[in-house]
Amino acid sequence: MNAGIQRGVIAAVQVLGLAVWFSMSAVVPTLRGEWGLDSADAVWLTASVQLGFVTGALTSAALTLADRLPPQRLLAGGAAAAAVCTVLLALSVDRFAAAVPLRFVTGVCLAGVYPVGMKLMASWAHGTARGKSMGVLIAALTLGSTLPHLIAGVGSLPWRGVLLVASAAGLLASCIALAFIRVGPHAAPVAPARNPATP
Repeated sequence: MNAGIQRGVIAAVQVLGLAVWFSMSAVVPTLRGEWGLDSADAVWLTASVQLGFVTGALTSAALTLADRLPPQRLLAGGAAAAAVCTVLLALSVDRFAAAVPLRFVTGVCLAGVYPVGMKLMASWAHGTARGKSMGVLIAALTLGSTLPHLIAGVGSLPWRGVLLVASAAGLLASCIALAFIRVGPHAAPVAPARNPATP
């Protein structure tokens, strides 16, 4: 399997999968009027995702999920779950208080996208190529984070439509990850489980 193609696919999945990250931030101007948001509310719509991401990343690391599960499946699951949370928000939420918990859970799910993408990207690069690959991944993160602003700026979609398009991107990322991404030959070996009975 071609390493360059795999790195490109992983980057594309990051762009699409992370589209839901700042999807609410992209529609805040509309929600200020519709939901009566103030500045603190707008901050919480973004901060709740970040708090969820940190919670998810710490939990995933503590449970070593990326070592216990096939990372491409963990990536696909995280992208799909974050997209579903965003669909639920778009279709059923009509007030700030209900949006914040869903945004927090979205952040938890996204912890299965970006960090796991780093692991997969590193498995397809070694030596000096690894630094360049990480740079590509960071660029993908940036593009994915700004994608909902592009969606909101093109045409005249209502705010729920912007969220649904961002969710569709996340679901597409999940499908691509399952169909095409594999662990590369430079994956770090998984440490064997320690037997608590041995010193």
